[in-house]
Amino acid sequence: MTRAQPTTSPWQQTIKPLLLRVALKGGGLLLLLAGFYWLWLQTTTLLPVKQISVTGVMQQVSGAELRDAVKPLLQDGFIRMDVQAIRDAAEALPWVSRVTVRRQWPDTLALVVEEQQLLARWGDDALVNLRGELFYPSIIEVDATLPRFDGVDGLSKVMAETYQQYQSILTDVDLSIVVIKVSERRAWVIELANGIELVLGRGPQSQRIQRFVTVYHGELAEKAEQISRVDLRYSNGFSVSWKENKVG
Repeated sequence: MTRAQPTTSPWQQTIKPLLLRVALKGGGLLLLLAGFYWLWLQTTTLLPVKQISVTGVMQQVSGAELRDAVKPLLQDGFIRMDVQAIRDAAEALPWVSRVTVRRQWPDTLALVVEEQQLLARWGDDALVNLRGELFYPSIIEVDATLPRFDGVDGLSKVMAETYQQYQSILTDVDLSIVVIKVSERRAWVIELANGIELVLGRGPQSQRIQRFVTVYHGELAEKAEQISRVDLRYSNGFSVSWKENKVG
């Protein structure tokens, strides 16, 4: 008795070779991917960062300080280094405002640095940049003519904007602000370089400054040395306090 041979359908005759070719190709693809992954793991040694380029106008921070800040983050090599972490480390330096970070093929990290643009002192332990942001250098050595802000937490940006607005108005009569004070009750007081104190009350109130400038230009400028205080909290005018040695 002859045993019947299993029959193979045309579908089986077609699909089996196809599956075999796919399996072989898939295996090759996996080997290729594994090779790429191995190369990726080797980029730390194959493509190390050998140079750090630092450019920008810098007076308060040095290239050496910036290099020291980012060097610990370069261990992963040119390809794998974390650009955002490098930027954060550089911008953590007090005098650094912004940093642009770029890879320069084949082995250079490029840092373009924007230093803080100084506007004022904040009390005794901080400084204010042009955007009204506080920063805290370990040593504060700045021009003694820099204005001083004495305010409450959270008001630095408002005080910076107000200072620039008021100073532009006062410049018309050659007056300069040396101190701005804002109390817990948000009451504003300004001290001028000529010794006059301007009491603005709760504000800020730019129209009160403008009213003072108008009268100062017409009547008070020639008596400035005798003036101690100008209270601008009135709705339609102001009062003047004179120094004790006022004559006449």
